[in-house]
Amino acid sequence: MVWGYGPVGYGAFRTARVLRENHDAPRILREVASKTRRDGGAEAFEWLKQHRLRYLGVSFATKYLFFSSGAEASPALVLDQRVQRWLWQHADCHFSLNWNVEDYRRYLCLVTKWARELELRPDEVEYLMFADDGSQQTTPEEVSEESDEFAVLDALDEAAAAFAALPGDIDPNDVEDFERGVRQLRRIVLARGFTRRELPE
Repeated sequence: MVWGYGPVGYGAFRTARVLRENHDAPRILREVASKTRRDGGAEAFEWLKQHRLRYLGVSFATKYLFFSSGAEASPALVLDQRVQRWLWQHADCHFSLNWNVEDYRRYLCLVTKWARELELRPDEVEYLMFADDGSQQTTPEEVSEESDEFAVLDALDEAAAAFAALPGDIDPNDVEDFERGVRQLRRIVLARGFTRRELPE
């Protein structure tokens, strides 16, 4: 699991924290790996949401699912901030990094559709999004404005993840209210971005 955090230098620490803070992490990781190979990415993602591991977020969890998947099952693709940002910039859509099962299913369907049209594998399409930094397609002013919006969306995802990780039992009604509020805030931010793009020059 360590490599999934890239060259930033804290992969070992974060992986150790997931394993240390979740006594049943080895069992859950084994089971979700088997489920990914057997049932595909969407089902494995939903199962893992129901068996959440503290300190394991969507970005790295989907990396784990991707490398656990087999050739026969439906794809399990990585959904991290770089892919999320590409989809926002180039496809005008936002997929949550807050364990939204429906978002992940829509993301897999969209990339699979593009892959068929391009005669590529879904993982190749995902890699193309990940590898495209978009530096030749936006002005510095546009990058700055979009970065502000991404910062707000990222903060909302982090707040939702932090709320879900609170110790102790949380009233289901409180969870529903919190998630509804976060969804409404996301819509406000996304609507602002769409409006800005549509303004005449």
